[in-house]
Amino acid sequence: MEPIIDMHHHLGEPGQVDHVFEWYEEIEDVLQAMDAHHVTATILQPLGGAADPRRVHDAIAEHQSRHPGRIFGMASANPRLFGPEETRKELERCIRDLGFVGIKHHSLAFAIEPTSRIADPLWEAAAHFRVPILCCTGDFALPFTSPGMLIPRLQQYPDLPIILGHMGGAYSLCQEAINIARLFPNAYLDTSLAFNIYVRRAIDIVGADRMMLACEHSSNVPVELAKVRSIGLDQPGLSQVLGGAARKLFRLRI
Repeated sequence: MEPIIDMHHHLGEPGQVDHVFEWYEEIEDVLQAMDAHHVTATILQPLGGAADPRRVHDAIAEHQSRHPGRIFGMASANPRLFGPEETRKELERCIRDLGFVGIKHHSLAFAIEPTSRIADPLWEAAAHFRVPILCCTGDFALPFTSPGMLIPRLQQYPDLPIILGHMGGAYSLCQEAINIARLFPNAYLDTSLAFNIYVRRAIDIVGADRMMLACEHSSNVPVELAKVRSIGLDQPGLSQVLGGAARKLFRLRI
């Protein structure tokens, strides 16, 4: 049986409320939710409005060391905050030195359109280190989070796995995200914030091996699990969405 993997989950900055979203998440909350709902592994990333993402990266690395095979890291460095050179250095540190498995372009919190030159260090690092890059999509921060904004990057980096986080959001842009994934084999989707009917539609169109469980916050773990389990997938498809696809894409050793 495939493991259950939450591939999109945020950790708060130690002692700080996030400057953009004004919420927080402790590692104890993450581990408690994992235990309660039999989640095998969680990929953690800083919240998009962390004042000092380096501190969160260091905390994630520590949790990774304490919980091998259960906690993995995803780097998130805002080029507006760091500047291009420091962004490159921090992403390199996370991937090469800390062993993180992906990069996040938080197009909502960063307010950076994915095709802009400001975002180049994120994309260049993902391509260089051959790790997936996750981008927020939805109607909550247009135009930065429009799924269509990712088309030039999907074309520019055809061998780079690009994850359309939230697969377009609750409703309005879900079909756009599905259409893009149908056209680009390097486009992947995650379940967070998306209606269950569109999650099922996406799986029927692009396959369960390109849809991944994503919870964002510990309180949402049972919700996302119930959503995936409610859409009538056969056991192979269910296993792919709950963990098999993420395990393969991020090359997780579990």
